[in-house]
Amino acid sequence: MIDPALPGWAFGVVATFIALGALGLSATHVVWADQRLVVFRYGQLRSVRGPGITIVWPGVERGVRVSLRPSCLDLLWLPVTTADGAVVTVNGMAEMAVSDPAAYAARVLSPATPPRQATSAAATAAICEFAADRTLAELSRMAGRDVRAPAAATGARTREWGVAIRRVELTRIELPADDDLLRWAERYAAASARRTP
Repeated sequence: MIDPALPGWAFGVVATFIALGALGLSATHVVWADQRLVVFRYGQLRSVRGPGITIVWPGVERGVRVSLRPSCLDLLWLPVTTADGAVVTVNGMAEMAVSDPAAYAARVLSPATPPRQATSAAATAAICEFAADRTLAELSRMAGRDVRAPAAATGARTREWGVAIRRVELTRIELPADDDLLRWAERYAAASARRTP
C-alpha cells in the first residue's frame, strides 16, 4: 500500500533542492582575469575578489564588477582661449584604467558623480588649463601628441577614485579662422621671444 502523504513529502524535498540550487547559482559569480568583484556586506567593504569563481550571498552582500581594462575617454569640442588671446576648439583623448577597484566601486555606489564621468570632467579641465597657458603657435605644435602635464594633473584629481590616467593626448586643434591666424600667432610668439631677456 502507498502512503498518500509520500507524494507531498517528495514534492517538498524536490522543491527545496530546486530552491537551494537556484540560490547557489544566483550566488555564484565568475570573475574573469581582467575584472575584479568588489563585495560589500551591508554597505561596508568586505573584500575584492577575483579572478575565479566566487560566492556573493544575495540579500547580505552586494558585488560590483570592475573592469581593469584601459579605456579611452573622448574629450570633444573644448573651447579654449590661448595665452595670446586666440579662441580655439581643442579635441583630446584620455586613457584611463582602474588602479584601486575598491575605491572605484565605492565611488560607483556613492551618490557622487560616477568615476568615469568625473574623470572625463577632470581631464577636460586639465586640458583647458594646459591649453590656456600656451600660445596658439605652441599649442598647434602639440596636436597629435601625448602631453604629460594634463595627464599628471588629471591623475592627481582621480587617484582617490581609484582611477589612473595613463596618457592624455591633444588629438585636434581647430581655429575659427583661416591660416592667417596661425601665421599671426607664430609672428607674435617670435616677437615675444625676442623681447624676453
